[in-house]
Amino acid sequence: MKRKRSNQVEPPEAKSVVKDEVAVFEKPLEQTSIKSSQMCEYGSLVAVSNQGPIEFRIPKSDRYYTDMSEVYLEVELSVEKSDGTKLDGSDTKKLGPVNNFFGALFSR
Repeated sequence: MKRKRSNQVEPPEAKSVVKDEVAVFEKPLEQTSIKSSQMCEYGSLVAVSNQGPIEFRIPKSDRYYTDMSEVYLEVELSVEKSDGTKLDGSDTKKLGPVNNFFGALFSR
């Protein structure tokens, strides 16, 4: 069975599109507007307690941009009994995190 070829021409405004998943041999685009980046650690201004907010002072810079979508909060915590004593080995077998563990630590 022979197929007849169509002599149809695409209109000039038509653009071909290739899905990213299929373009395996294409060179990926590179971010060229950011030349370098760095991570900085800032501690809280006051001792952390369950009474008030946790505040940080991040100094402004005329030269550098602070991308707030790339800010991370590292938390180290310890779990204690209600009387303030440490848990012993038998207590830790019953201990486990809840869903959204990090979100459960803070409230607005």
